[in-house]
Amino acid sequence: MTGLLSQFAVVDEVTYGTVVTPTRFYEVNNPVVILPVVGRTTASALRSGSRAPRSAMFAPYVEGATASVEMPVPTIGWGWWLKHMLGAVSSSGAVDSNYTHTGVLGSLTGDFFTGQTALPFSSGTLEGFTGEGGKVVKWELSCDVDGHLTFMADLDFEAVNTSSGGGTAIATPSYPAGATVFSWTGGAITFDAGSIELKDFSVSCTNPLNTGRRFLRGSALKKEPLEQGVRDNITFTASAEFNAMTFYNKWIAATPAGTLAAIVATFTGPIAHAGTTLPQLVITIPVGRIDDAAPSSSGADMIMQNYSGIAMDNASAQPITITYRTTDVTP
Repeated sequence: MTGLLSQFAVVDEVTYGTVVTPTRFYEVNNPVVILPVVGRTTASALRSGSRAPRSAMFAPYVEGATASVEMPVPTIGWGWWLKHMLGAVSSSGAVDSNYTHTGVLGSLTGDFFTGQTALPFSSGTLEGFTGEGGKVVKWELSCDVDGHLTFMADLDFEAVNTSSGGGTAIATPSYPAGATVFSWTGGAITFDAGSIELKDFSVSCTNPLNTGRRFLRGSALKKEPLEQGVRDNITFTASAEFNAMTFYNKWIAATPAGTLAAIVATFTGPIAHAGTTLPQLVITIPVGRIDDAAPSSSGADMIMQNYSGIAMDNASAQPITITYRTTDVTP
């Protein structure tokens, strides 16, 4: 059977690695597969006459699980991800029964979740794969012309169980009513408060989590991954027609201040879910360092300019803020 029957859901855990029945379901671009990370420890002891590893001299173990998810950002229900992407979320409102959930960089310790995917056998019967102790290790938001705002994330889990193996039962799917997507037609980007016409835009981050916290403690299960570095790879990329020297000059600037630009990407939903206030997602990078702004060409095509750089901390503004306006009372 095809992936048409597959489903994906998540829910916060109270204790790392203790499964909770998933309640938040998302429409995804591809079936999500939660795969175990399997290890084999093989002894290399010599035995007279043996010239290959002996079947009695190794031990199998599972040291965790991983998954990747890709979805269109829905106008309802997506704010849950902010805490697991960034670390800290606050909420305000209401305006027309719309609430604004604001994500900023904060501690990722204590933020973990259960993730569950259901995949169909060729017969149509579903098999459930439930990951416990979930963490977001990498994420990206991107949009290009003729597309929609897309969220991608790489996930790490302490372990995974299966429904046929006596594990967690498959949850019954329930999706937010009335949710739409953020189309490219509702996207607008500014660099230093000036509008810029882009062909595409993305921002991504790899969270510096130590996902290998395994110990001699009678179990192969890892402990909760903890941060082990600053988030110095909050990266933005974009491309546009080459129409000015502004960002080229920032790229080659001789002073640190000369390389910086404030970046705001705003995506507005097509319809109001309550009152006249439209759903919205806004990515703000107050201090973005331009590390590339090279023109590029291909035959007789338009000369393009590709931008890239990283978000920086100026000790006063958050390096990155993502606000999500929706009718959800809580993220």
